[in-house]
Amino acid sequence: MNNNKIIINIPGSGSYSLEEAFKRYASIKCYHLIHYPNFDFFKSYQHLFVKLKFKDIFLKFYKNANQEKLNYTNKCHEFYYLNQAHGDICSLDQSLMHAIDKNVLINKKIILQQHFPPTKINKIFLKNFKKVIILREPKKIIKKYKKDKFKKMIIKEIEKDLLKFCKGWSKKDKNSLIIRFDDLIRKPRYNLENIFNFLNIKYKMPSKLSFPHLNKSNLNY
Repeated sequence: MNNNKIIINIPGSGSYSLEEAFKRYASIKCYHLIHYPNFDFFKSYQHLFVKLKFKDIFLKFYKNANQEKLNYTNKCHEFYYLNQAHGDICSLDQSLMHAIDKNVLINKKIILQQHFPPTKINKIFLKNFKKVIILREPKKIIKKYKKDKFKKMIIKEIEKDLLKFCKGWSKKDKNSLIIRFDDLIRKPRYNLENIFNFLNIKYKMPSKLSFPHLNKSNLNY
C-alpha cells in the first residue's frame, strides 16, 4: 500500500465533522469511499444521454450507482444489518484492496475515512495500516436510524451490529489510536492534535477551537 493510513468511524460518530476539521487544520483531506474504486458511470453511459429523457437517465444512474456501492459489491454478512444501512459497510478482499491502492491511496494528499467493520478478514487486510478509530456508545447513535422507515424496522438488529462494531475495534495495538467521540467533542484541540501526530500529518490549529458540527445522518453513507 502506498498510503497505509486510515480513519475508521463507527457510524454516527461525526464522520463529516472530522472531515471538516481536516479541511480546516490538516495538510491532507479525508476521503470517504462509497463506490467501488475507478467506477465512472457517466463515462460508461454517456452515449445514452442524447437518446434518453432525463427521467430515464436518472433511473439508470440510480440503479447502477447502488450496484457499485461497496455494500453491494463486497457484502458483509457478519454485519448484515449495518451492511443494509451504509454504503461502505463491506468485506474487504484482494481485488478491492488492489483497486483502492491503485485508484485512491496513490494520492498522498488524502486519507481514507471509512465505516469498515471489524471482521476477521478486514483486520487482516488493515493490520499494517495506522488506524485512528473513532468509537461512540451505540445507545447514543441508534436514534438516528429511527428517522428512516426501513432502518426503523431493523433497529434492534442494527444496534446489535453497532455493539459488535464497537467491541471489535476496541482492542488497542501499536498501529491503532482509539478516540471516543464524546472526548473528541469535549477536548477537540487535544484529540485532533493526537490524531494528526499519530498519523504524522502536518497541521495548524488556533489555540482555541470548537469541533465542527455537521449532521448528515439522513444520507445513506
